[in-house]
Amino acid sequence: MSKNIIDNLLGNMGLAIKGYRTELELLVYSVFGDGHALFESFPGLAKTLMMRALCQSVEDASFKRIQLTPNLLPTDITGGEIVNPATNEFEIRKGPIFSNMVLADEINRATPKTQSALLEPMAERSVTIAGQTFKMSPLFFVGATMNPIEQEGTFPLPEAQLDRFLFKISLDYVSYEDELAMVADAELRGRNPLGAVKPVTNIAEILATREAIAKTHIAQAAFEYIVKLVRATRPGKPEFADIVARAGADGQTFGKSIATGASPRAINALATAAQVRAFHRGRDHVRPEDIKYVTPSILRHRLLLDRKAKMGKVTADKLIVTLLNTVKFHDNPAAYAKQS
Repeated sequence: MSKNIIDNLLGNMGLAIKGYRTELELLVYSVFGDGHALFESFPGLAKTLMMRALCQSVEDASFKRIQLTPNLLPTDITGGEIVNPATNEFEIRKGPIFSNMVLADEINRATPKTQSALLEPMAERSVTIAGQTFKMSPLFFVGATMNPIEQEGTFPLPEAQLDRFLFKISLDYVSYEDELAMVADAELRGRNPLGAVKPVTNIAEILATREAIAKTHIAQAAFEYIVKLVRATRPGKPEFADIVARAGADGQTFGKSIATGASPRAINALATAAQVRAFHRGRDHVRPEDIKYVTPSILRHRLLLDRKAKMGKVTADKLIVTLLNTVKFHDNPAAYAKQS
């Protein structure tokens, strides 16, 4: 399979979305990495448009948008058992989660009980209704959104929920040039900004590409770098103490700010996402730069910060910069190449 499938998707989605090249890459990487993506941004920054553009680019993919609210019930997501008036018997009616691509809009507005309805399908690719377990489609992807500035009527996402997202993608405002191009395009200003977005791939091709990506070589040196990065986020581990000792003032901030580090799931996420990045760059093996590229979006939602750090405006992204600047990796390119 060719990396062109990823470039084709990005180019096609770019017909409706100006800017956000990195963010679009991460969204597409989530799909090819068989993961899910959490968007965090202010309102109006094209989160829903990105998801619709992605789905519209896949010929046979179904899409559902779920607006999360405090009064939404778990069965509004998964479906449930209802009485068929024609037969007067119970039957299963599947909910909107049974789609190839699902947008969980404003996920932090739902109660923890309702949020938990997403845990099984996101992690196990199945849904249990009335004692029966139903498998999801092989192409099943959840994109969730949340607004970082709204607190009223919201419920924090528990760590178990956050850990199920491959990436947390933070969106800021695009550049002056991109906003100018957006407003100058009459179609993008109109009611149908997706008018130019046509199908460029299909589910079978995506699944086949996933298999090809899984064969991208990860050398022992790459595995060691990934494990070092994740272990260095865990207070009490030697790798964590090494950053505190060697990174000066940034190391002291690092040591005081992290309450809980990333789980082993982050190790698998880094390896998978780095494979997707390497495949997209046309290589048959993972390099340190692939790992570095995906690390911020994989770790930023997996680091639990100390309360004082949050009050002091310390961010996970700042700590990840310290992490990447301090943790050493093997600097011989031959250590990462696929051996013939």
